[in-house]
Amino acid sequence: PGLTISSLLLVVDPALPFPQNILSFSSSRTISFLRENPVRETGARFQNPFADASCAPSGNRIYCMGGLYYFTSYDSITAYDPAADTLTTRTARLPSARSKLSCASHASLIYCFGGESNGVKTDQIFVYNPVTDSVAVSTARLPLPLSGLSCASFSTMIYCFGGASNSLQSNQIFAYNPTTDTLTLRTARLPSARSALSCTSLGTRIYCFGGEEAMALETDQIFAYDPAADSIAVMNSRLPIGRASLSCTSTSSSLITCFGGSFLHN
Repeated sequence: PGLTISSLLLVVDPALPFPQNILSFSSSRTISFLRENPVRETGARFQNPFADASCAPSGNRIYCMGGLYYFTSYDSITAYDPAADTLTTRTARLPSARSKLSCASHASLIYCFGGESNGVKTDQIFVYNPVTDSVAVSTARLPLPLSGLSCASFSTMIYCFGGASNSLQSNQIFAYNPTTDTLTLRTARLPSARSALSCTSLGTRIYCFGGEEAMALETDQIFAYDPAADSIAVMNSRLPIGRASLSCTSTSSSLITCFGGSFLHN
């Protein structure tokens, strides 16, 4: 009730202060709301409103995979050109329609993990090549079907955190090697099992924000994963309120910016 799915596309200037619904997390491990509003709508619009897609950059474009409009999942790939402010639907299609997947860029390719369609989750990994506009399914699979996981590229690997399989959340971390197409379960575990978190790399760590724990409770926790040590550290800073399905990205060498999210499914 009250949920609106939008086709709007917004752009933020990281050099300007952020409005109160956008969070900044600095390398000094402090979190803050900043005041003025640098957010503007772009002229470009998606062909249809959708949610729960996954977007990743490659070259001078951002590619958005799949998504959900109420009960309909998409198999489309859309390319956004920030310079021209244009959206183009690519010819290639996902192996099947899905939402709640997680995609990460590595060496100009985009790797996508898991997802679901009509409540049916997948263990599939596929790679999209923006230059040839082609999709290839990887031989490697997730150890179980997962949606709502969060994957981030770091050095030569892509690390995937958490996710949900059926009604159970995961506390596991997987390392995917794009060169060998292999997946390895790491020893470290998340502070608690969760899905719908958002993870991004900054410096020598991968920082993860929020997520949905058991009983559909959103967490305000921030933790850092050290890939070299395979260790988790919970930050003293917390999100101002527990939230899931937020989106976080590093906007400088010392700052991560987080956008939106849901609390009590609003």
